[in-house]
Amino acid sequence: MTVKITHNLNSINSKLSSASNITRDKIVPIFKKFAADIFTDILYRSPVDSGMYRADWELNYSYGTDGGMTAIISNNMPYAGVMETGSPIGGAPWPGAGLKTVEREGRIWSSQRPEPVGDGALKSSDLDGLSKEISKKLDEVL
Repeated sequence: MTVKITHNLNSINSKLSSASNITRDKIVPIFKKFAADIFTDILYRSPVDSGMYRADWELNYSYGTDGGMTAIISNNMPYAGVMETGSPIGGAPWPGAGLKTVEREGRIWSSQRPEPVGDGALKSSDLDGLSKEISKKLDEVL
């Protein structure tokens, strides 16, 4: 299972599609720094047993034909999905709390991080602040 955390800032993308390449060159670094900050937060939040889960996170970008871009943060480890959603009680892979797991809100989680890893980082980020910062920069040059 692949876990992907994507965010496409539609309001910014619509402005970017009408912007010149020079304007995009000023905005893309702001967006990439923001995505890198979320990526770093995800790495920090990732529990470490063998280190494979933390090491598998990747940050990539997708560029649309309209000039917009999307940050894609993904993890392809077989258990990445359960690290994001927890395991249902009685279900695989963690049917009940054990040595390295805990029960929380009706699900079984890693005891090191009993909450979603990527989604937690995304929710704690300031997406509104990013939108305002980029919109302000675009308004200055458009």
